[in-house]
Amino acid sequence: MKLAKHENGNDELEQRLIAYYGVLLTQRHLAHLLGRSINGLRYSLSRPPDRQTEALRRCGRRVGRRVYYPASDVARIISRDGATQAPPAARSLSSVQ
Repeated sequence: MKLAKHENGNDELEQRLIAYYGVLLTQRHLAHLLGRSINGLRYSLSRPPDRQTEALRRCGRRVGRRVYYPASDVARIISRDGATQAPPAARSLSSVQ
C-alpha cells in the first residue's frame, strides 16, 4: 500500500487503521503497525526523538497507566513524514475494507 501525500491518502490510511485496530491504538498495536517489538517501541519513545518519534510521543493520551494513540493522529504522522512505503503491518491493512 503506497501512502499518498494528499489528504485522501491520509483518510484512507486512517479508515484502515480504525477498521483493523479501532479508534485508539495501544502501544502493542502501534508496535505491530511499525514492525517493532513493544520494548523496542518503548525504548524509542524514551530516547532523544527524531521528528516522527516526537510526534508519536505528543499524540499519546494517558488513561490511567496506559497510553493510547488516536488512529487519526497516527495516520497523519505516518503519511506526513514522507514515507513512500507503508510500515510492515500497514501493508497488510490493504485487504481490510
